[in-house]
Amino acid sequence: MDITIALSKDELEETGMTEDELEVDIIERLDSASPDLPGYNVWIEVERKV
Repeated sequence: MDITIALSKDELEETGMTEDELEVDIIERLDSASPDLPGYNVWIEVERKV
C-alpha cells in the first residue's frame, strides 16, 4: 500500500520529529494496527517555502 503524507514545514515542526522519524513512526503505527496486511510505502512531502 502506498501512502503519501503532505504537510507544511510548520506542521512537521509541531510533531517534534524529523521527516525520517515521522516516516518510521507512521509505519510502526500502521504495522501495529494492521499486522496481517502486507508492508507499506510511506512518503513524506514537506512543503518548502522559498
